[in-house]
Amino acid sequence: MLFQMEHHTAKSKQKGGAFKLHSHPTDFFDDNPYYFKSVLPPSQETKVPQSKPKPFKPSSPAKLAGGSKAGTFDVYPHHSEDPYNSPKMQLGGNGKRKGGVFRSSVGPKSKPTSSTLKQNITRYFCSRAISY
Repeated sequence: MLFQMEHHTAKSKQKGGAFKLHSHPTDFFDDNPYYFKSVLPPSQETKVPQSKPKPFKPSSPAKLAGGSKAGTFDVYPHHSEDPYNSPKMQLGGNGKRKGGVFRSSVGPKSKPTSSTLKQNITRYFCSRAISY
């Protein structure tokens, strides 16, 4: 009952109706210039004849080696040849290579091992504890 009374008093205090945005005079605004009443015909794509690509011809001769020749960059200096002599793989007695590719053993190891980092830390702190 209280709600109805408050609603009635609020309605009586309103002046006029709700504001409507579309109630403006149409004389001041143009119609939509992008709206077409009829359907447009399908566009005709003009095919441009494809010409063969022309070979590249430089407009100026290439620059000389050594950069801008302003003194900052110089030609790479010549150095003597130092050929790399790779050591030959030695063959074993039966004609097979000696020291081939390393292949680890398959399956579980004999016992679990800790990492090198953990071993070094343990060795460092245990030696300090003993020295005190």
